[in-house]
Amino acid sequence: MAAPQERYVTSNGIEKVRKKVTNEIKPVLEKAHTDIDTTGVSFPGFGLLGEAVFGWKYSELQGYAKQILAEGTDTLTQWDTALADIESKWKAAENNSTLVVYQ
Repeated sequence: MAAPQERYVTSNGIEKVRKKVTNEIKPVLEKAHTDIDTTGVSFPGFGLLGEAVFGWKYSELQGYAKQILAEGTDTLTQWDTALADIESKWKAAENNSTLVVYQ
């Protein structure tokens, strides 16, 4: 069995996570949300029978996907805010943590 790894949290590490969430992950969700509008199937795409059988369900699923992606984007915005707050507090703690040597 491998020895457990020690891990340390730093304000720089928190900043990297925040930037990854904000600059890499969130734009992907935003683009996917926008791209859903381009996936519509107009008549006669499914045909007369296909439209009656599952065309309405396709539109319903598009709406559901947009809702989920919008909620995901909102959640990442909240993460960004929370991580920025945590980062600033962690940095303050790092700056105020000094080694005191008494002689």
